[in-house]
Amino acid sequence: MEPLAAVTAVFAVFLTTVFLLWCNHYYTDIMSFRYLLYWGSAAIFSAVSLILMAVQRKREAGTASGKKPLGTAIAGWFRELALPWKLLLVYYIVIVLSTVTSDYLYESFWGNEGRFTGLFLLSLYALTTVLIAKNWKSGPWILDVFCLGSLPVMIWGLTDFFNMDIFRFKAQYIADSAIGLFTSSIGNVNNYTAYVGIVLAVSAGLFCVTEKLWKRLFYFVVLTLAFAALFTGQSDNAWISIGVIFAVLPFMAFRTKKGVFSYLMVILAFLGAVLWMRYISETVPVRNHGIIDGLIVHLIKSGGLKKLFWLEAVICAITCFFAYRAKTPEMPKWMVRLWGGFIAVCAAGFCFVLYDANFAGHAERYAKFAQYLVFSDSWGTNRGIVWRISMHVFHQLPFLKKLIGYGPETFGIVTYAYREETIEYTRQYYDAAHNEYIQLLLTIGIVGTVSYIAFMLSSIAEMLKSAGRRPYIFAIAAGCIAYLSQASVNINLPIVAPILWLLIAVGLGFRRMDTEEQKSTAASDMAAAQTEPEEQKTEPAAGKDPEETEQKPEPAAEITLEPDKEETTE
Repeated sequence: MEPLAAVTAVFAVFLTTVFLLWCNHYYTDIMSFRYLLYWGSAAIFSAVSLILMAVQRKREAGTASGKKPLGTAIAGWFRELALPWKLLLVYYIVIVLSTVTSDYLYESFWGNEGRFTGLFLLSLYALTTVLIAKNWKSGPWILDVFCLGSLPVMIWGLTDFFNMDIFRFKAQYIADSAIGLFTSSIGNVNNYTAYVGIVLAVSAGLFCVTEKLWKRLFYFVVLTLAFAALFTGQSDNAWISIGVIFAVLPFMAFRTKKGVFSYLMVILAFLGAVLWMRYISETVPVRNHGIIDGLIVHLIKSGGLKKLFWLEAVICAITCFFAYRAKTPEMPKWMVRLWGGFIAVCAAGFCFVLYDANFAGHAERYAKFAQYLVFSDSWGTNRGIVWRISMHVFHQLPFLKKLIGYGPETFGIVTYAYREETIEYTRQYYDAAHNEYIQLLLTIGIVGTVSYIAFMLSSIAEMLKSAGRRPYIFAIAAGCIAYLSQASVNINLPIVAPILWLLIAVGLGFRRMDTEEQKSTAASDMAAAQTEPEEQKTEPAAGKDPEETEQKPEPAAEITLEPDKEETTE
């Protein structure tokens, strides 16, 4: 493996394993320590990569003739950039402008008034994404490493749910009232479920597209553990990831009969995890496990759950039998289109319910699920009041600040005047919007928010272009979608956010590899076509019969005639 590719692979392995588990002083400094750990490792990786790239360029410049000047090369490079990279450049220009024009330059650069996601950290996100995508040459084994690295994180979280506290992270450093808010090596339960949501999406995606039996078993174990970890994570944010994953998977799984079987098995794992939660609620003393609350309560109390599980098991068995005996593995193309239509109808129906409950004055129709469907200041554990204040502040911003914001990670400063209101209502103040997109709107403005979302979505679309030839890319895209969906109710922290940027970078790296491979194949085919044996006929001379100008075979070439044919001469 080339040095550049090796350094890139080592950094990716570090982020998916060591980075997620390394703690300094329990939960007391988990965010600040992970921030230091990330920027330190990212800075080293970036420096080493840039040095190796400079050496490589110098070596190539010494052997190549007619090398273009640097300025010309950069201009040509920009013209050839794929859309995601142009959008990333726009996003980065905006956050730089937002920082240098901010009244809080120091705070915007370092992000010390929030969660450290200032210009400095965002610059490292962007730089490492470019370097990884450009120099990635490893195989899909990195996804196996990612899944392996998730196992200790999820198992740790499960033991915390059963109040085992095996590493004594909670006993001495967390107040009793806050014990349920921290878990595993991630810390905050909302970020824990965000990470596990990514794991579920990646493992389920790999399970649906992988052929090898032992790998399928491994991915199934991981996704089953992920369901259990999400249910015990004590955060309803998890349901956003679960819903999105069930909606997205069929777009890949429904292309083959084995894929349909795999999707049904994912549903079976989900139902099995729900039954497990019911068993815990009925048999394990309350003092020995965490609080079981939220949507999971409605599921475990629903009747016929066991019957549904066994019915699903029978359906899976029948589907497996026919899928593995089928002469044609492909499913009709209309299956994916039908699913797309179904999702569109469901999305439209959900939007109507939200409108009906919040604007049409029919909130009483949804009383059973009012805490999820009817927005108020108390919605989403008091997220409602933070969002209301955020949008009120945004509408009062000057026009320029609406475009580029007040500077990265300045939310707490911009909304400082409303701290008394939030403390009076919630007994705490907020230095984050608990919605990444609303936070971006205030801190980097409309242009920054749109360019960020466009970069993420275009990156997913770009990598999916190669999902047909490299199906594992779909799993990467699913993981990114899971994070981006849950970000609508979550905080961007330098604990899980680096995983998102890594997945984006690796996905674009695989896309680059696929594109280069296609170009190489096309060039080889063209070269082969140009070197075919010279058996072409020359063009006949003007005014002469074609037979008179026909070239005779070379003397050295012997022509063997079949016994039943006669040789003819002119």
